[in-house]
Amino acid sequence: MNFHGKNNFKMGPIGDHVLEFDLFTPDGKLLTCSRNSSSDVFFAAIGGFGMLGCFTRIAIQMKRVESGLLEVYALATSSLGEMIREFEARMEKADYLVGWIDCFARGTKLGRGQIHEAHYLHSADDPDPQQTLRIENQELPDTIFGVIPKSIVWRLMGPISNNIGMRLLNWAKYTASATIGNRKTVRQSHGGFAFLLDYVPNWKFVYRPHGFIQYQSFIPAENAERCFAAQLTECHRCGIIPYLGVFKRHRKDGFLMTHGVDGYSLALDIPITNRNREPLRSLTQRLNRIVLDSGGRFYFAKDSTLDAETARSYLGDAAITEFKRLKRVLDPDNLLQTDLSQRLFGDF
Repeated sequence: MNFHGKNNFKMGPIGDHVLEFDLFTPDGKLLTCSRNSSSDVFFAAIGGFGMLGCFTRIAIQMKRVESGLLEVYALATSSLGEMIREFEARMEKADYLVGWIDCFARGTKLGRGQIHEAHYLHSADDPDPQQTLRIENQELPDTIFGVIPKSIVWRLMGPISNNIGMRLLNWAKYTASATIGNRKTVRQSHGGFAFLLDYVPNWKFVYRPHGFIQYQSFIPAENAERCFAAQLTECHRCGIIPYLGVFKRHRKDGFLMTHGVDGYSLALDIPITNRNREPLRSLTQRLNRIVLDSGGRFYFAKDSTLDAETARSYLGDAAITEFKRLKRVLDPDNLLQTDLSQRLFGDF
């Protein structure tokens, strides 16, 4: 899926760090691929959603990290436009950037939220780097205040797992971010920064019994504010409000089926209920049109609503034709199929 992190604007997706790999293909061959050898397969299999073969060996260029801690600066932003301006101003120096958005806010406060900017520490900045680098220091604690088991927290959230409760929770988080937490710097483990939601184990169970979708789109920088404002406004118009919004900066990459743009992504966690199931499907189709009109793209790893027409619109005929050519060469009997591949590309 060629996944990315909160440093995508600087380091690109995981594929940009792959030196070479061995691909076991359905026709029984083991193919070694790199940027210089079988490069067409290299740039198609990374991000190729598992349709060309099975990775049996991957060589990745790593980065030396001198401390198990990051220095994290928090900044509240009053609108989507302000968040984008702050991202642009901080990109050159930051190692990581991520934004949280209060999707319930509207009007002049539409897109308000909080930015976390993180920087690596050098060994000289960490009093005990050997200790902070140990794996146990990257694992999140099992309890709150050393007493309450975090494994039960999602159950305690049941009474607020609704529009009213989540509106209140988002308001409280923003208020705290804009007051006691604003412009503060703390040191945080890599694990704690990268996997913030995992501070609440099984957090996804909050969305029981019907679950949720994550709708994520990637928009060129010049169109991002207009596009994401239109998305949030459309969600408000139809009364289906995302409970969580996560904002990131990205850069382009050279992979065939890429979702990458020189711009931004907004991931929206939207609960599914019996009442909103069909309206939600209709909503995502309207959001798709907003994205396509903005020159945007989508991410196969965060998709359950994309349709074939939309996929073709952003990928283009040339990319799909080339991918299908490689599919016929490496998997002539079309052994590798998934619900996603059939939904978006048929039987190749």
